[in-house]
Amino acid sequence: MKYISFTIQLIIKYSMLFLFFFIWLRYFTRKFILSIFLSLCLTVIIDLVYRYIKIKYKKNINLKIEEKEKAENIFLSLCQEYSPSNFFFETLKEKYKCTNKTRNYFIYFQENKLKSILYIDNNISPLNADRINNILKTLKRHNPNKLIICTGECDKNIYSFIKNFEIEIIILDKFDTYNTIYKEYNSFPKISYKYKKDKKLVFYDFISYSFNRARTKGYFLSALVLLFSSFFVRTNIYYCIVSSLLILFALISFFNPFFNKKKTSKII
Repeated sequence: MKYISFTIQLIIKYSMLFLFFFIWLRYFTRKFILSIFLSLCLTVIIDLVYRYIKIKYKKNINLKIEEKEKAENIFLSLCQEYSPSNFFFETLKEKYKCTNKTRNYFIYFQENKLKSILYIDNNISPLNADRINNILKTLKRHNPNKLIICTGECDKNIYSFIKNFEIEIIILDKFDTYNTIYKEYNSFPKISYKYKKDKKLVFYDFISYSFNRARTKGYFLSALVLLFSSFFVRTNIYYCIVSSLLILFALISFFNPFFNKKKTSKII
């Protein structure tokens, strides 16, 4: 049954692609055989291109989603640490001279011997001007040349606020920290906590309903009616556009996995 279902899906997909091209080719040429031949060729070409793009796109999207989730979970785990600076200290000490480690920060000296401080702001709430001000007062006695703050999120106006100080201040949110430190040094903190999110998207629900597999039949039959009429009356550009959109909607409804969730008949 699995192979039969797969075969039926392929037939439906190629049929809808073929009809999509056939609609437009019939509009521009009245040669029936030529329209069929060109439609078949275009169907094969588009399918090959789609398969290639799908493989590449799926790899990139999965990687981005996994990295984003990993960055969020790492930060959540660091928020639970008593001394979040431990990991960063152990990671950077192999390359830089690191000293004066505390719970949230430590000093390290770069190749140019400039004194820099890496501060770990492990607060769930976004970094704001008040916290920046308190951090600067805490670190004032060290007189650093550069301050790097690793945080989760920050207020939008924070970047204009830090320009008021002579010291160079760099703010890295959880995603910047992931790319510039974790990936750069190929070292990742242990994930001990993970976010559990329930996404509620009203617009997504509307799109999901519109392009659910149950809608395929309606879109496809409507396109067939318009196509069938073209054999008797020469259609204008309006009907070509409408029938093309209906074919596209049918393709999306039938094959898009995001709007066609598998239902489990038995929970327990």
